[in-house]
Amino acid sequence: MYNKCLLTLAALTSLSSFAAPNEDLVLDGARWLAKANGFVCRTALDTLLPAPASLQSINLAFETMSTDFTLDNGLILGTFSEEGNTCRYSARVLADNSTNALTLVESRAFSSKGESLCAEGKATLDRALTATSYIFRERTKHLTVFLLNENAADMCGEGATEVGVDFVLTKKL
Repeated sequence: MYNKCLLTLAALTSLSSFAAPNEDLVLDGARWLAKANGFVCRTALDTLLPAPASLQSINLAFETMSTDFTLDNGLILGTFSEEGNTCRYSARVLADNSTNALTLVESRAFSSKGESLCAEGKATLDRALTATSYIFRERTKHLTVFLLNENAADMCGEGATEVGVDFVLTKKL
């Protein structure tokens, strides 16, 4: 019975993903809102950097990240360019507070003009968020989400495989 309930819930969640393909995903119970502040390296969290070249090439602009009360569930919003169109991107992520691991749960990308499927940019961002990590610095209210990125070593030094997107807590919702 328990497994049947879980399967039903999973099916309904999947169906809701298709209900509004041209709208951002929503985080039910959102409690905290943080605004994107720039990119950083793990070794220099207070030094803001320009976006990695691969993300500059798609004009990526992260906007906000919201989390629920537990800080386990998050929603990242942003935009990127593809085929001359501006694409919206939203990604629901799950944080494991014991290991600081971050996992992509679901994402959506669309063009408000409907002229692009935004598939390449979505795939790039999904790969970057598939299984990565985060750091929350409570004292300064900074949440840094790390993205796997092929340009990380150029920005952050030899051996680096990820760059951080720094978000600053702005308000309680």
